[in-house]
Amino acid sequence: MRKSILLASAFCFIALILLATLVYRASPGPVSQEILGVGIGSNDYGSGIVYLSGRRLDCERTDGTQAFTSSCTAKVSGSMLEIHARRNPATDPNQLGGTCEAFYDGKQWPCSVGSRHVDVHWFAYIREPLGLTGDQLEALRHKYFFENLPESAFMAGIVVVPIVAMSVAIVATAVWLWPRARRKISFALLVAASGAASLSGTFVLALLLTRGFWD
Repeated sequence: MRKSILLASAFCFIALILLATLVYRASPGPVSQEILGVGIGSNDYGSGIVYLSGRRLDCERTDGTQAFTSSCTAKVSGSMLEIHARRNPATDPNQLGGTCEAFYDGKQWPCSVGSRHVDVHWFAYIREPLGLTGDQLEALRHKYFFENLPESAFMAGIVVVPIVAMSVAIVATAVWLWPRARRKISFALLVAASGAASLSGTFVLALLLTRGFWD
């Protein structure tokens, strides 16, 4: 029974690490990129906006003599989406904006640079959904699952995941130390310390990993 509990606890922590990795891959791209993500569609259309993280894009710097300073590509529904982008220069009063152009399926599509959330800027928005059907957009939303979750899901995760991590840490530590426990006070303090460390550490990590998904 003891080995089974410890093994189950290890699997729980592995699952949490995997979850953190998936959330990280779906988070907005690094600030070194001209654009941190892409929004396809608009709430004015029936299917809403489908988001792609900047980490899904293959970006490279372009020649400084060109109008755009970065070129990013991603495969979307079997065709290549290409976005050229440039953040506003230092002389522009709008330091959170920029310009972009998008090409998909042999056509150029209107593109604008805007914010995803209050603290997350430089997303390339393509209001016309690239000629994709509602089913194709829904398939994209499922493919890029985490970046398209509502804010409420991340807010709930920030609360639930640390509690789960704390519970697993307490159980695992108690089961591990119990055969060697000599003093009840020391045993209780070690178990409590492991739970507190797990709770606080996971909470801080959850905040850092999800800060690009909520205001």
